[in-house]
Amino acid sequence: MNHFDEVEIKFDKKTKKHVLIQRFDDGTEARTVLDARTKYFSVLKEELRKEHNEERKHRYWVTASLEGFEYEGDVFADNNTPVSYINLKEEEAESQSFDVMKFYELLTETQMRRLSYRLENPKISYREIAKKENTSAMAICKTFNQIKKLFENFKLSGFTN
Repeated sequence: MNHFDEVEIKFDKKTKKHVLIQRFDDGTEARTVLDARTKYFSVLKEELRKEHNEERKHRYWVTASLEGFEYEGDVFADNNTPVSYINLKEEEAESQSFDVMKFYELLTETQMRRLSYRLENPKISYREIAKKENTSAMAICKTFNQIKKLFENFKLSGFTN
């Protein structure tokens, strides 16, 4: 059974009547003469007008659809293989370690020493670090605030990806 792709109403100059043209998916078409005085004609004409407007609006708002592609595989193909994903992750890890080394170069010896205490034991308190350093907990707190500011500036400066 043929399904029709397009329906339109045209005025036929030979017969001087309106004709309903149905174009089918196999390339054939059927023509039906319409009487312009009937209510059916006016309703059909209005519905076809609405349908064409909806199709036009859809084409305007939906710029790409699968029906528009001849071969969808090229457009939606993922050219990355699992190996390329692994390589990408390794490169990201290398660049991040490189960025950490650049950040360490910005720190003073005192900041680096105090940060190393925290890196070795994340649960260590400022008081315990202060006891090891023979200083106040407030000085340790200020040091870590300085490190945080340096890291924020480091991230904003564009050294990291």
